Amino acid sequence: NISWKCVFEIAFCIYAITLLKITGIFTLNYSLSGIVSYNLVPFIGSSIIPVLLNFLLFIPYGLLLPFTFRSCKWNWKKVVLIGGLTSLTIELLQMFGGRYAEIDDFLMNTFGAFSGYIIYACIYGIKKDRKKAFVSIASLCFALIVCFIGIYAVGNHEKQLPDGLYAVESNVAEVNVYSNGEKRRIEMNSDVYTQFVNQISNCGGHLLETQNTTESEIWYEK
Repeated sequence: NISWKCVFEIAFCIYAITLLKITGIFTLNYSLSGIVSYNLVPFIGSSIIPVLLNFLLFIPYGLLLPFTFRSCKWNWKKVVLIGGLTSLTIELLQMFGGRYAEIDDFLMNTFGAFSGYIIYACIYGIKKDRKKAFVSIASLCFALIVCFIGIYAVGNHEKQLPDGLYAVESNVAEVNVYSNGEKRRIEMNSDVYTQFVNQISNCGGHLLETQNTTESEIWYEK
């Protein structure tokens, strides 16, 4: 017979692989000499959907850790620490892989792991003290509602436009980047172009307006 511990270990492995796949860790092109982009100002101008998804992404992590590892049982500090370090590692890898690292992701991932642990504690606690377990769940739900209302209040409610060059890529003949008064042409099939597109898409350099020009040039100012 397969024990529950084995089931949780398998579930944890599947979740870990899925997490790395969703965050793009397997497919990024890492470089220590490339451009790094990051944001250390939490939630200002953030959209509520990405914030919510980052929160939900780590709930299974906080739930499965105590089920899988004995040392994490009834130790919420260790679960939060592991969740935070995992999120930080992912953000650093994304930053050196041409993606945009955000403090929002780190905070919501960590909060998601903590919420997962609360759910775990309530699952065990409901057998001993059902009233206390329900109060804990209700308190968590209330805290989440207040938290997301606050994030929405300071967030970005503007209409989301297509990211960067992807919005008009099929109509672009060439891309010229102007930096410090110098003009540089980027080949469409080059690695530099791919990194350039990722930088625009991930760090807020969206094409808010697209105008037809005779030279088919796109201006991007850092």
